[in-house]
Amino acid sequence: MKRIFISVAFLGFSLFLLTAQTVTAVTDISVLVTNMSVQITWKRGQGYSYSPDVNYRIYRDTKPLTKQTVNSMTLIAEQDSSQLIFSEILPDTAQYYYAVMAVKEDSFLTGAVIHGKNATSEAVTGQYSEWEENEKANISNFNVITRNNSVIITYTTEKKGKRLNLYRSSSAFTNIDSLANAFLITSFIDTGTPLTDVPPQNQYFYYALIEESSVSDGTARFFRGITTSLAPICIFRSNSNVTTSPQTTRITPLPLNSSSKAHSDSVIDKLPFELDLENTKNKPEKDVFIFPSETARYSGGQTELSSIISSCFSTKNWLKAETELKKYISNSTSTSAKQRAEFYLAETYYFLGKKREALLLFLSLREQYPLESAEWIDAVISL
Repeated sequence: MKRIFISVAFLGFSLFLLTAQTVTAVTDISVLVTNMSVQITWKRGQGYSYSPDVNYRIYRDTKPLTKQTVNSMTLIAEQDSSQLIFSEILPDTAQYYYAVMAVKEDSFLTGAVIHGKNATSEAVTGQYSEWEENEKANISNFNVITRNNSVIITYTTEKKGKRLNLYRSSSAFTNIDSLANAFLITSFIDTGTPLTDVPPQNQYFYYALIEESSVSDGTARFFRGITTSLAPICIFRSNSNVTTSPQTTRITPLPLNSSSKAHSDSVIDKLPFELDLENTKNKPEKDVFIFPSETARYSGGQTELSSIISSCFSTKNWLKAETELKKYISNSTSTSAKQRAEFYLAETYYFLGKKREALLLFLSLREQYPLESAEWIDAVISL
């Protein structure tokens, strides 16, 4: 028994020495992280020198890389062996491990993956800088819905006037590399106006809205539900039979960028459009909607919200309703009452002809009041 134990111990020690003495084509890998930027450096292994026939392949994974996981699934880049440095922008703030392998004619010079030599043993994690956090927060509340054969895109921005790029892709947007397979729909100066797109039918698409400057300098970030759509959407062919209201023909084209101008006039009607959401003085004829909570009788008399609705909606005093509802919303401590007040405010915007404000507010309330919001969203767009 003692002899077996000694043999096993000797075998383990021999394997340790063999691993320690293994010469790899890449050694002394080192990673430097600055905010979301990663810089990887390494040296050539003992006995290896520069050869134009040799390339370096860089691998990245969320767990330590091994000989089995160094493959096409984790490969992120390949470069000439004259460069012993590689830089990239991390796709997110997850933990990542790296490995660098030398290849010649699609074969590894040495197949061993040894942590501390040609692979990292500790994970690296990026952290957004204050500037990047501000950029991330500049675009928010990205929302995509379908109507007839169109897709309506809404969003909010903290600062208007910047040039934004709208993309469409059959794959989810995860990092800047996603743009390689995406279609640039348009580039435009942000005014906060919702957009529409008419994509090919019976295909699922994702959308993303990114500042053009961040695309140019490679710092573009994609956040689900903030700058990209949460899930793919599809316009089914059956929707093409639905007649479009005459008002939707009044939408005006978005400004086209240089690449879009290359399209012929025959396909201009397939490009996206801005919704005509200018304020209108025409009073719609749609009936007001009031929740049962505001029409019910209470032993203590009317609630404050019921009183506002009773005095303003019955007399169609929409300017007073706007003022009173905004005041109520800012002071309300009841979530449900506040949400109903926001719905009434959206109705008020509708009757005041403030189409953009009405649409954005109804869109924000779709989760709480899906059926009611859908009806009013359709009414706003049809103005």
